[in-house]
Amino acid sequence: MFVGFLGTIPFVASRGYVRTFDDYKRQGEARWAEHEILGEKPLSEFLGENLEEISFTMLFRKDQGVNPQSEVNTLKELRDGGTPVPLVLGFKVIGDGLWTVRGLSYSVDFWDKWGHPQAITANVSLKEYSDGKTALKEAFKGLIGL
Repeated sequence: MFVGFLGTIPFVASRGYVRTFDDYKRQGEARWAEHEILGEKPLSEFLGENLEEISFTMLFRKDQGVNPQSEVNTLKELRDGGTPVPLVLGFKVIGDGLWTVRGLSYSVDFWDKWGHPQAITANVSLKEYSDGKTALKEAFKGLIGL
């Protein structure tokens, strides 16, 4: 079953093949300025929305049809390349546009006797991307070859 995707990384769950996530968390804050006034309380000024953040955990297991190290390497490439990509879940675009991988930490849960990881748990942090214009349509063109 197709669950969604992050850029070119599909989220899929089927018999013998699992590449999905757990512990999905989304957070956002507003931007405010405090103006100091001598002898009085500061005045608050609403500046607008801030960029939202999403985090989730992925478990990559060799016995579920994926290569754990390869999956982590793909996430590293997104993080290190700074490439903004769409996040789609259930055929719905998440947020107003694109996301960047800002953080990636992982731990190897199981090794084989040759030192190859058999299971890796990865924690992924995304941040909404804004360049002052909507780049979502261009990103989809690149993904589906329009």
